[in-house]
This record gives sequence, C-alpha cells and structure tokens, in this order.
Amino acid sequence: ATMLTDAADLVIQGDGKFEELMVCSHEISASTAQLVAASRVKAGKNSTKLKTLQSASRNVNGATAKVVASTNAGRRQLDEVSESLEGLASVT
Repeated sequence: ATMLTDAADLVIQGDGKFEELMVCSHEISASTAQLVAASRVKAGKNSTKLKTLQSASRNVNGATAKVVASTNAGRRQLDEVSESLEGLASVT
C-alpha cells in the first residue's frame, strides 16, 4: 500500500508514470487474491473469518479497479490538454 501511495504522489508531482500507479494497484489486488487463496486452504468451509476476508478482498478489488479507471481517465485528460496546447502553439 505504501508503494501505491508513493506512486500516486509521484504522478501528482509530475515525476511518476501512470503505468507505475496501475501496476501497484494490480499488485495489491493480486496479493489480496493470493492471501484469500492461502486462507481458503487453511480455514474451514464455514469459517466466518474467511467470509470476512473474502468480503474485504472484494472491496480491495473494487477499490483497485477504481484506481486503475481513475488513472486511465486522468491520463486521457492530460493527453487531451497536451494536444490542445500543442495545437494552440502551432497556430501562433
């Protein structure tokens, strides 16, 4: 999670890459899935803690998907602004 916030800070400051932010999001999602899979092996079928973990995992997946979607939207928006500015610069 620290890597995700560090990557987000760098992107906001203009020193990071959008791809790094998306990779961090995917890594968090994958790590969470791995944790749930390992827990499934050790926990009983009716474990309430496992059900809570699975619910939390779904929330993590939803949150990381939103980070990726927001990152893509932000990147597209910056690309559009850059193209507009380039168009204005070529007119003058």
